[in-house]
Amino acid sequence: MADFWELICHHTYSGVPGVVVDRSPVGASHGRAWNLNDSNFQDDGASIGSGCVNFGQNDSFIEVKTDNSVWHSLSGIKGEAVICLDEAKPGWKIIATSPNDGSFHFGVSGDLSLHFWFHTLAGWGVISTKSNSTGPSQYQMPLGRWITLSFLHDGLGRREIHADGEIVASANHSELRPLAQMAIGGLRIGRAEWGGHFPGRIDDLKIWRVNPLFVEEQFLSRPVDSATADCWKRFFKEIEAAFQRHPQCAEELAHLLRSVLDELTGLAIANDPEAKLHLARSAREYDRLWRTGQVNSPKMVKVFSELIDWMRNAGINVATTPTFLRLINSECLSLFLSEIKPPDCDLQVAGLLKSIQEKL
Repeated sequence: MADFWELICHHTYSGVPGVVVDRSPVGASHGRAWNLNDSNFQDDGASIGSGCVNFGQNDSFIEVKTDNSVWHSLSGIKGEAVICLDEAKPGWKIIATSPNDGSFHFGVSGDLSLHFWFHTLAGWGVISTKSNSTGPSQYQMPLGRWITLSFLHDGLGRREIHADGEIVASANHSELRPLAQMAIGGLRIGRAEWGGHFPGRIDDLKIWRVNPLFVEEQFLSRPVDSATADCWKRFFKEIEAAFQRHPQCAEELAHLLRSVLDELTGLAIANDPEAKLHLARSAREYDRLWRTGQVNSPKMVKVFSELIDWMRNAGINVATTPTFLRLINSECLSLFLSEIKPPDCDLQVAGLLKSIQEKL
């Protein structure tokens, strides 16, 4: 089964001093050291022999070129860095950043708070341990000890900062706002925007992107013949091309789809305290039947029939909810339907959709 996250950069800063090798499966994010000598690369980091890089002077950093297809498909991103901060200094001290016109910045400020900036199609956004704290008190980065920091923007509505596995800042947005395209200038590690340096050491750095093939691979995880698989691949490519032709409509439809799901989920939970358990059971059964090829089977039709009946008993009629009506009456939806040929080559999916439509 396809993974939602795909590792695209992994630096350990061990081995030959100054040689920064990308150990991720794609191997497209090797680093180049700027103003760092062999002594900056140390044998021991968070553990003996793990290696680390010590940024000891101004304008020292490690650069990763992003002028390749791997970095141009960042709808969402997740990063993890094992670091030791030696001192607190005023202003931004960047752990991992792109240039100003890039997609994300992550760092620790002089008051030891953590900040994650991200650039979406709607502009720049930020979450921090100062304004989005999840605990009773604001998290502060400790000095002089190794800690694992991580951040994520899942391309949907979820944004988080973690410290040693605990969520220390969190924010959710009701709209689907993927990251804007990464600039070709490169990813910079350990460099402040004004040419300073990160006042500490980094042992390990990992960056993941949302797998751009996740939906396609997940959809094709069921047993299908080559003709059906090719038909769906063609359909997904047509959708992608239509989104590129009409980016504003793509944003509108993404927002409407998310709004439909949010409204239905909210109504279900408000009307039935057991809603989450019921939805989880339905999702597990759907996934099992899908992966075993029972797409238009009586069992699959039963999953949707029971779900629709349960929602109606809770006073929810999917076909009459405001967000659903806005979606089906959207001019953008009509535009896309006029430009994209339906995947009528898959009789099982067509049969399932017909059964669901009749039930609605």
